[in-house]
Amino acid sequence: MSDTVPKPGKRPDGSLLATTRTYRFLTPVFGGGVEPQEHDPITPVRVPSIRGQLRFWWRAVNPRRLQTIEELREAEAEIFGDTKHRSPLSIAVVKQPRKPTELKVFEGEKFRPRSGFESIAYGAFPLRPDKGSDDPPGVLWDYGDAEFSLRLRLPKSVEDDVAAALWGWETFGGLGARTRRGFGAIACTGHGDDTRTGDDTRTGDVPKLSVPASLEEGLERWPPERDVRWPHLVRANVGGTFPDGHKALSALLRVLKEMRQGIGLGRRKGKERREGRSYWPEPDALRRLLGSSAPRHKTPLTDANAFPRAAFGLPIVFHFKDRGDPSATLHAAVDGERADRWASPLVLRPYRQPDGTICALAAELAPRPTEAFVDKRRVRDPVPVALTPAEAKHMPKPKRAPDDSMFLDPIDAFFKRLP
Repeated sequence: MSDTVPKPGKRPDGSLLATTRTYRFLTPVFGGGVEPQEHDPITPVRVPSIRGQLRFWWRAVNPRRLQTIEELREAEAEIFGDTKHRSPLSIAVVKQPRKPTELKVFEGEKFRPRSGFESIAYGAFPLRPDKGSDDPPGVLWDYGDAEFSLRLRLPKSVEDDVAAALWGWETFGGLGARTRRGFGAIACTGHGDDTRTGDDTRTGDVPKLSVPASLEEGLERWPPERDVRWPHLVRANVGGTFPDGHKALSALLRVLKEMRQGIGLGRRKGKERREGRSYWPEPDALRRLLGSSAPRHKTPLTDANAFPRAAFGLPIVFHFKDRGDPSATLHAAVDGERADRWASPLVLRPYRQPDGTICALAAELAPRPTEAFVDKRRVRDPVPVALTPAEAKHMPKPKRAPDDSMFLDPIDAFFKRLP
């Protein structure tokens, strides 16, 4: 039995830091329970979920400036534990938020977005049932101004690591599903620290846990890097101010929706009740690759065989309404092999400034996908994600994006349109 019990992690000195941090949700939560899209009414805030977020954002911030996967694994085990060692970081939920209210996003027999929720619905599309399903649409969970609190204890030896993880989670992360699209975004509303040495309960002189209070302070303390193999932070900016998190998230998702398929930017204006054709090259690229097109789409608008919107994350499901146009799913390619998904490198969410002001925030995580697979036997080789400058130059452009920049670098184009 003793061989299966993880041993305590390394603690070079006996100083223990303790902090209690209080949070509130800035946006509704997508699911948040053990099961996907399911709400947990008993323990909506769960320690395993928080540990997972802290692990991820510690890697993304990379406070130790690690360079190899081997270094990463060794350091991560020292901080968060592994099968052989317990984590020296103790986390407890000392206060759960009060019961949330259901927030319906879709309504009616055709599951249309509710009025005022059109942009939120774009980000929460998995809540919409599949066509022909008898299931009702899912809901978001609105906690309003309810707060929850965590108690963390840690040795001083991992103080900088835990501070980096907390800053990353509090600034860019959240709880529940689809946090990269701003759902379940959190803000730290208060904290209290004390220092203990061994079993001594007296306050000591060891420095308290120092978590940056702002985006700028964190970026200065741990400057972003671009040269490691795991997902890592490379840039982050804030845009304008908003009355609340819901409106900030709506604005962010509205820009993303407009870039991808909005009339006059992502697609042309259609005639009568038909949607116009896309300015992006993927539809024509798929028609060429799969040798099929609707009669009114036989003449391509672009000769490019690239899929630049994959920069926003994969998979992408292409479902065309016209008979004859092919339907397909674009999957990520990792080391030449098909992968189920590539989480979006673009993180969108509201951000609460130290003075309480709510802003729109965008962050980029590298690396981006460079190749993708089309899920059809006819196409066996991966297809490129990025356009070449020559391909972009000869593409028709919308008046709202007259140069090549949006198509060459969609993520950078989003940062330039940050609301």
